[in-house]
Amino acid sequence: MADSPAAGAASSARSRRAQLRERYDGVRAEIDKARESAGRQDEVRLVVVTKFHPFSDQVHLAQIGAPDLGENRVQEAQSKALAWQELAADGGGAEEALLPGEGVPGRPRLHMIGHIQSKKTGAVAKWADEVHSVDSIKVAEGLSRGRIREIEESGAESLRCLVQLSLDGDEGRGGVSGDEFHRICDRVAELPGLELCSLMVV
Repeated sequence: MADSPAAGAASSARSRRAQLRERYDGVRAEIDKARESAGRQDEVRLVVVTKFHPFSDQVHLAQIGAPDLGENRVQEAQSKALAWQELAADGGGAEEALLPGEGVPGRPRLHMIGHIQSKKTGAVAKWADEVHSVDSIKVAEGLSRGRIREIEESGAESLRCLVQLSLDGDEGRGGVSGDEFHRICDRVAELPGLELCSLMVV
């Protein structure tokens, strides 16, 4: 007798989640080994990038305990952030990722790790918990304006920002260097709605 569609979906979900868990645990083990070898006692945060993968993979990752998920394309990231809102509201939109009797996971922290056009800053400020690619004062100021609106409308927290530093000076690959890097850091630190928390190196 053939499996029912529901049974087939559950089997597929279990298989995909097991695959993601194996990969996630493997990377965590490599990080822990490297941290121990270097004599580091502090925790190393792992941001799992889900570019080009379906929203259901984000749900699986949240269920296995991955707290930080990243995207580098604004449109894709925005779509997945909206899916998390819908999932929290009615539990729909991720049936292929939820196992029978399983509750909806809490939303993980969402990271924007890719380049942001200044015209997209307002959209990013609505959903991102952390931005890794602040590379101009114009982008920083746009994120600030957008986040202030979110703080006023929904009580959002300040947006954590990393300024993107180019070590080799090749700004075509992203990032800034020299005096401009310091100017951006100073500006992010003083802008309302933003928190300067670190740098991202390319």
